[in-house]
Amino acid sequence: MQSDRDLSFKFLNINDSNAFETAPKGRPNQYAFRMSGNAVNTIISSPVLLNTLATGIINNYNSASSVNFGMWQSGLTQVYGLIQNGELKPFKCPKNYLYGGGYKNLALGEHCPV
Repeated sequence: MQSDRDLSFKFLNINDSNAFETAPKGRPNQYAFRMSGNAVNTIISSPVLLNTLATGIINNYNSASSVNFGMWQSGLTQVYGLIQNGELKPFKCPKNYLYGGGYKNLALGEHCPV
């Protein structure tokens, strides 16, 4: 493991109550972490780490339905959150998504980078 890795992050609380028509009841928030530094690519490309972090956040914050991890000032993001059956999964971008269409075109469990 390298010891010369650095990481900075900014935390954002996003109210998702209007983003998904089927958002989990009572869990309107998406917590977003925007990261910078030379460790970001390692973190954002680790589904096991992101799933573990998202699980801990969602289990400890009752208003959270999803966690959005991203590289600061880029479109590189990964979202993990609750889907309709209460299971935590990585959100996926649907194949027929038209960029620029906004969140209203997305269902619960879907996310597309901007």
